[in-house]
Amino acid sequence: MYTSVYPITYYFYPILEVLSRPSLQQDFERTLDSERNHDAEAVLYLHIPYCQDLCKFCPFHVRVQNRAEIMYRYVDAMCAEIDMLSQRRYTADIEYQAVYFGGGSPSTLPPELIEQLIVKLRNTFKFKPDCEWSFEGEPNTLSDITRLNILKEHGISRISYGVQTFDPKMRDLLNINADLENVHKCLELGRKLEFSDINIDMMYNLPGQDINQLNLDCAQLERDQYDSIDYYNLHYYGFPKSFLSRMDSGDIPPKPSEFSQVAQYLQLKQRLQELGYCNPADQHFSKFKTLNHFMRLLWGGGYGQHSAETVAIGSSARGYINGQVYLNEERDSTYVKRVNKGELPLMRFSDSLEVPANRGALFGLKFFRIEKRFTDAIRSIPAGLIEQWMKEGLMYETAEAFHVTEQGKLWLVNMGYDLMEDRQTGLAGMSRESLESSSATRTGTF
Repeated sequence: MYTSVYPITYYFYPILEVLSRPSLQQDFERTLDSERNHDAEAVLYLHIPYCQDLCKFCPFHVRVQNRAEIMYRYVDAMCAEIDMLSQRRYTADIEYQAVYFGGGSPSTLPPELIEQLIVKLRNTFKFKPDCEWSFEGEPNTLSDITRLNILKEHGISRISYGVQTFDPKMRDLLNINADLENVHKCLELGRKLEFSDINIDMMYNLPGQDINQLNLDCAQLERDQYDSIDYYNLHYYGFPKSFLSRMDSGDIPPKPSEFSQVAQYLQLKQRLQELGYCNPADQHFSKFKTLNHFMRLLWGGGYGQHSAETVAIGSSARGYINGQVYLNEERDSTYVKRVNKGELPLMRFSDSLEVPANRGALFGLKFFRIEKRFTDAIRSIPAGLIEQWMKEGLMYETAEAFHVTEQGKLWLVNMGYDLMEDRQTGLAGMSRESLESSSATRTGTF
C-alpha cells in the first residue's frame, strides 16, 4: 500500500494556513475573550530559541546566541506575555497538567533567568497537584550543577537533552558540539539529584549509517540505562545546500536507502525492547509503561481524544486552543518588540477542522490505537480506509479499539496523511512541495 515514508511528521493539527486570513485571527481573539466552558486537559509550552551552536540538520527556529543582555530582554518579554495571557478570560484560570520548556536549548539561559521564569509561572498560573514539569537542554549547560539545583528546587521532575548519536565522527560531521563527557555528566548529576525521568533524544537514518553503527549507539544506551529515549528518524530538509551538495558529490556519506532506514528502525526497536524499554507512543521508548503527560497532551490526550490544549509562550512557539493551531512571531527580536508594545505576539493561525475529532484520529495513530469509545474520531476517517489498512496488515480490530500492527508502525505518517480532511491534505502537500524545493528550511515543528 505504501512504498516510501512520508517525509513530514505532524505534531500539530490542523495545519497552519500558508497565508493567515484576518478572520482566523479574529476567531482566535474571540476565543481568548470568551469563557472556557470545558475542563479539557492542558499543557503549557515555553520556547527558548537560543543555542550555543547550530546542528547541521536542525529545522527549528533557533538562534546561536551567547549575549546575556539579549536573553534578559527575551525572558522579560516572556514574563510580559505570561501576564497578558493571565488576563484573558479563556486562559486566566486553566489548571495545567504539564509544563514543558523547549527550544532551542533552554539550559543556555543564565541560571537566574531560568529561576525567574519558573517563579513567574508559579506565581501567575494554576497547576494540578501532580503537574509534570519538564525542562529541555543541551549537555554543555545542562551539566552545570547550579542550573540543575535550581530545576530541582523549583519542582522540575523531568529533564531531557539531545545526544542524537555517540559516534564522535558523526557528531563532528553534524556539528553536534556538546562534549560527550558532559552528556554523561548530565546523567550522573541527574541521578544524584533524583530527577524522576532523565530522557535523551537520539536519531537514526544518519548520513552513511548502517546497522553496525546503530548497534554501537544501542550498546552505549545499554550501558547508560536512561529512563526514556525519544528516537527520531532524521529528516534532511534542514541541511544547508552546501552539505547536501557534498553528499551528492560523495564527499559526505549519503542518506541511507529506504530499505536501510526501515531496517534500522526495526533493529533499534528490537534492541530497546531487549533493554527493557516499552514503546507507548511513536518515537518514544520508556522504562515506564505510561507516556509522559507532555507528549500525551500535545497529541490531543491520547488514543483518539482530541480536546487537550497547548498554551504556547515565546517566539516561534506553537499552541492549540479551541480548535485552532497558532504560531507566535518567529524572530525573537520581533517577538520582543511586539510584546513590549503590549501586543500578544500572534503571527499565523490554522482554520478549524470540519470535524474536530479528526484530530483525535490523526494523533490516535501515534499511540498505536484508536479506541472505539471515541466514536466521532473513528467516523472522521474516510470510508473504507480502516478496512484497507486491515487488509494490508497495518491495523487489526479488537472489541475496544483499532490497533496499529508492528508493520503499520512503519507507516504511521503515511496513514495519518491519508485520514486528514481534504483541505488539510492540500496544505500538507504544499508544505511538502516547499520542503522538497529548498534546503536549510527553518520550519519549526509541523
